[in-house]
Amino acid sequence: MSAMKERLERLARSLATFSEFVQTQSSNNLNDSSVLAEGIIKDLFNKLIPGSAFELTASESTNYPAIDIADKKNKIAIQVTASPTKRKVVDTVQQFLHHKMDVTFSKLIIYSITTKPALSAQERRKLGKGKVTVEPLDKSDVIRLARNLDLTSLTQLVSVVEEHLDTIRPLETGKNAKVGFRISSPKLPRGRSTFLGRNAEIALLSEAWQSKRTNVVVVHAWGGTGKTSVVSAWEKQVLGGNGNLPTSVFEWSFHAQGGTYRRDGNASSEDFLRAALTFFGGETGKKIGNSSLHPWEKGASLAKYIADETRPLLILDGLDAFLHPTKSDSGQIRDQGVLALLTSLARAGSGLCVVTSRLRLADLVENVGETVSELPLRALDLHDACALLRSLLNSHDGLGPVPGAEAHLLDIADAVERHPLSLQLIGRYIHDAARDIDCWREIRLSKADEAQGGNAWQILEAYEAWFVRTPDLWPRQQLAIMRLLGMLNRPAPPPCLEALRKQPSIPELTDVLADLTEADWTARVSSLLNLGLITALRWEKPTIEGHDRVIADKCNYARDHLAEFQMPAPKVFSATGTARGFEFEMHPLVREYFAQKVKRDMPRAHRAAHERLSDYFEQSVPYWPEGREGLSPLHEAVFHSCMAGKFEYAFNEIMTNRTSRKSEYYSILKLGLVSDKLEALQHFFKTLWTDVVRSIPSTQRGLVLSEAGFCLRALGR
Repeated sequence: MSAMKERLERLARSLATFSEFVQTQSSNNLNDSSVLAEGIIKDLFNKLIPGSAFELTASESTNYPAIDIADKKNKIAIQVTASPTKRKVVDTVQQFLHHKMDVTFSKLIIYSITTKPALSAQERRKLGKGKVTVEPLDKSDVIRLARNLDLTSLTQLVSVVEEHLDTIRPLETGKNAKVGFRISSPKLPRGRSTFLGRNAEIALLSEAWQSKRTNVVVVHAWGGTGKTSVVSAWEKQVLGGNGNLPTSVFEWSFHAQGGTYRRDGNASSEDFLRAALTFFGGETGKKIGNSSLHPWEKGASLAKYIADETRPLLILDGLDAFLHPTKSDSGQIRDQGVLALLTSLARAGSGLCVVTSRLRLADLVENVGETVSELPLRALDLHDACALLRSLLNSHDGLGPVPGAEAHLLDIADAVERHPLSLQLIGRYIHDAARDIDCWREIRLSKADEAQGGNAWQILEAYEAWFVRTPDLWPRQQLAIMRLLGMLNRPAPPPCLEALRKQPSIPELTDVLADLTEADWTARVSSLLNLGLITALRWEKPTIEGHDRVIADKCNYARDHLAEFQMPAPKVFSATGTARGFEFEMHPLVREYFAQKVKRDMPRAHRAAHERLSDYFEQSVPYWPEGREGLSPLHEAVFHSCMAGKFEYAFNEIMTNRTSRKSEYYSILKLGLVSDKLEALQHFFKTLWTDVVRSIPSTQRGLVLSEAGFCLRALGR
């Protein structure tokens, strides 16, 4: 066999392996598999097309909303898709032209990871409207183009693809035995925060993973102690190892699904249960997740699916959302679905479930030392605390090392009691803002407060003061962005931030952002990412179906007059705004800090921002959306409407008329979303479950109490 033929066959095998990987991911509802491909495709086309200079557009998603990879020099854009349909091609080209990308690029390649849709030359010309050349490609086209390369270039191309595949394709252990594992969409926040130390804790997690006896590990500590970072670092170590790999990995962050850091334990587990049941149970599990079964039954079913796996790894980050808030019941899990899952896994599980929480889990205490292990995180030891500070203060990024830092490391570490988040913040503050090693003495570092994450809030006050007093507009714009992120109780997708930034600006809150171009906005966000103050995850607008207001009114009229009405099939809703990009998130403690500061210091801006967000979420779905995915934005609208003081509107218009569909009680009776309903209802109480806010008319307060009581009883509470 000639060398050229051998290289082409290796390339074909590698591309086929990756295509198979993507199809497996997609069949398990892991729709972000195309994200994994972008790095491969960028390097592949840089080798495939001589003279090209392709770059990922991830950090410029608002500037290039319809493409993933760009070669500005040669005016070529690439969109990578794992959903190769004609509709996808048409939508991509329409969005490309709508955003006037044809001014910058003359060719648009739509690369299908699996198999491209069949489009004739005439159809492609019609799509491009004479403004851009549209070229759908797939792996067969890569092989065709690779035949034109010389042997050296072809060898380099094959090596690049194979190196990328080594990180995602089925790994080899033992005697070349193929061992594959499925991995869910990434949910743990991963930013630029520096991670050092914790070797003993990571070793204990590894010991639990190797043990056949341990089913659940509870990592518990104050907020900001580094629970998520420890688990994330250990997970990376497990997946990068050569032995005892998991058969499947599912991770979920309850911080990212909504709620403030210190909430009342009334979060809903429905999103998590539906996603996990689909991942572990396939189509059957998906049906259970979408059914109106009681959360306990869903949690127990999920535990059975997990137990049937050979070696699963389940990571649940931020279980605080479900813990009882009172001291007498401290650490008890309120949510029946999560409780059923964890108690079942503790009794009889396979693999390992790793949970992070501020508190010990009281419901699992009786199993500690048998099938459950506890891993309390303490402050960093002095050596690791100093090493962390040293890495931050001596950073050569941007401004360079801070002079004289070494002599102050011990004092600074002790001053913040070696609390990891506080160390991160004070190190960043000294390096990126103050540039004076003695400035830490000016921060009022009183005794560490658990609710405020050690000294984190006190350092954030100093950071905020620096942002405000600096004459440069850039830092004040960064501060405004963090305040906006504090307005949301979950990661902020692009359309939410667009709604907050739109004109007219919100006085005190967004006026400094009014004149920002999209390029300027991207630069400010990128700088916050580089500082480690925010993190980013890929986001894509979900497809929502439902009925408009006209259909809803007709249905209500027929119901009121006891007439027949044939409900038409739901239609796909087309919402305005960015369709894909990045959603941004801050550490829960940082988010809570800015949420409280804006509420206290800028009450008018606080109400205006929440009112604008309520309007956005209401308008992001049809009047009567279908399914839980359609109702979730309306439940978000309830939260923001209540935060804006519009309690009566939130209850009557959003909850009664839209989520319940009046007397139909759609969300509860049709979908069984009792937990979601209860989570929304909590915002109408001044004292939880006893005292309804006075903004609700006295004639309706009984109805609020009645609905809350129904949900509590249905959930066994």
